[in-house]
This record gives sequence, structure tokens and C-alpha cells, in this order.
Amino acid sequence: MSIDVLVLLLFNSLLIIGLHRASVYYTGEDGSILDDTKGSLWRVRKYCLGRFGDFWSKPLITCPSCMASLHSTYVFWMWAYFSGVSVYVALLYLMYIPALSGLTYIVNNKID
Repeated sequence: MSIDVLVLLLFNSLLIIGLHRASVYYTGEDGSILDDTKGSLWRVRKYCLGRFGDFWSKPLITCPSCMASLHSTYVFWMWAYFSGVSVYVALLYLMYIPALSGLTYIVNNKID
């Protein structure tokens, strides 16, 4: 695996963690959203949970490890477009998703 794929994995992982953390908000005992806990993308999370439910919101915004399946597509394939798409790159993508999910899990848990 070349160094650019490793850099891409790290960049993609940090992007996912950033999206996840920017969407965080906390609720009070009465269920209302606490104003001082809202991230800049809190409305995205609220919309996804209200519109798609808890399960389908995971790959969109609520679970960093799950987000690798969706948020790897535009990052990886943009890199592949500029690097040259080939059968090797398509097969690499099958390994990229679980590697990104694992790396995101490790990095996210080290931050907490």
C-alpha cells in the first residue's frame, strides 16, 4: 500500500470524526436541547434522527465507525479519479472501507 493511501485514510478518518463531533448536542432532563452544547452541525443530526431514525442515521452522522461506509465514497473515489481508476483501485476500495472504519474507531476512542 502506498503512502498516499495511508494519508488518505488518516484524512478521511479525521473528516468523519470532525463531522461527527460538529453534530453533537445534548438534551436536558425535559428533553429540550441545551443551547451551550450545540455543535455547528447539530441541526443535521436532529434532522437525520427525526427523518431517518436512529438506525439509518448511523452511517450519515451519528456513528463514526459506521460513517466510513458512506463518507469513504466521495473521498476515495475523488482520489481514485485523479490517481487513475483501475481494477487495482476498485479492489483496494473493498479493503479501504473496513480499514477506515477501524482507524476511525481507534482514533475516536483515543480522543475521548
